[in-house]
Formats: sequence, structure tokens, C-alpha cells
Amino acid sequence: MEIHLHEELLPFWLDRVWDSQWGGYLTQWDADGKDSGVDEKSLLAHMRTIYSLSLACSLHHDLDGRCAKLAKNLTLTAEIRKKACNLFRSKLLLLHENNRNMVG
Repeated sequence: MEIHLHEELLPFWLDRVWDSQWGGYLTQWDADGKDSGVDEKSLLAHMRTIYSLSLACSLHHDLDGRCAKLAKNLTLTAEIRKKACNLFRSKLLLLHENNRNMVG
């Protein structure tokens, strides 16, 4: 069973799970192993992926460190998006304030 996990299952999954275009995790592939395009990007699907990656690490199946790296990717992506949203919000508030000052 460990041979299947290390030589087939984890390599298949780790090569495909991260969505490099939009961020987050891909969850569904077609018979050829390509993204099916109907991925469920729900909080539950992301938490299950993080749990599975973390479990592989804690049970010493993360032979090359990719499970840990992929589990951290979503956290980093969320932090970057939060910073971008905060920057956008501050610029929007500044723009709103400038418009108010011009009118009033």
C-alpha cells in the first residue's frame, strides 16, 4: 500500500492539486488526469485538501517536502489577497473622500 501511495497516488495528486492560474486547490480531474474544469473551490474542499496534505506530512509520507509546501500555499495566497484588498479599500476610501471634498 505504501508503494502505491508513494509512487502513484501522491505524485498524481501533488502534480495536479495546485491551481497556478487562480490559486487554491483543484479537486476534479478527467480520466487523462487533466483538470475537468468543474472544480469545487469551496471552503470545505480546501480544508479537506489542507488536512490531507498535513496528514501525509505528519505520517511521514511527505518524502520530498511538496505536501508541506502545497499546504502552505493557500495560506500565503490568502495573505497576499488580504493585503491587496486592504490596499484597494484604502485607495477607494481616499478616492471617495477626494470626491466628497470636491462636491462639498
